[in-house]
Amino acid sequence: MKAVLLALLATVVGAGMVGGGVYGVIKDVSGDDDSSSSSATTPSVSFPQIPSTSSSFDECEALRERDARLPELEDRRFRRSGGETGTFQVQLICSGDTAVLSVRAEGLKEQDTTTYYAWLFRSRRQAKQVGTLIGSNGTAVGSITIGPDKNTRRYGELVITQVPFGEDERRPRKIVFRTPL
Repeated sequence: MKAVLLALLATVVGAGMVGGGVYGVIKDVSGDDDSSSSSATTPSVSFPQIPSTSSSFDECEALRERDARLPELEDRRFRRSGGETGTFQVQLICSGDTAVLSVRAEGLKEQDTTTYYAWLFRSRRQAKQVGTLIGSNGTAVGSITIGPDKNTRRYGELVITQVPFGEDERRPRKIVFRTPL
């Protein structure tokens, strides 16, 4: 059952990435137009609803032994930061001692195609990226995977940053959502 749900989650994230890729191609092609009255439009990307995939108490036992704070992320609502709007929710899927968070954000200020990165966060210099979301039209979807290779006890928060689509981020800069671990 978990394998099917994780495959479904990967499909949803993949659909968002394909939508973002299509946007990039359209944006690149529209930049080649030599006419003096060209108008660029942002394609509309629609994100499907993520089905409820929450894990039971027993399924999260290995994760709880690793860091008792991680199972508490189930249905967590993140605080807005930096003037952001909207809501940011996660659903936890426990896979042994790995936490997979299915993410959906709605009512976001940014309407253009945008990349959101998830970070285990202690400070801007002490942060580890653990997930990516793709957003468009005020909505974003993606996943956060916190595996046993990440020493979560070193971090106090999970933060979400925002960058223009196609840009990478080596350290967290513009934090738009945050929650304590």
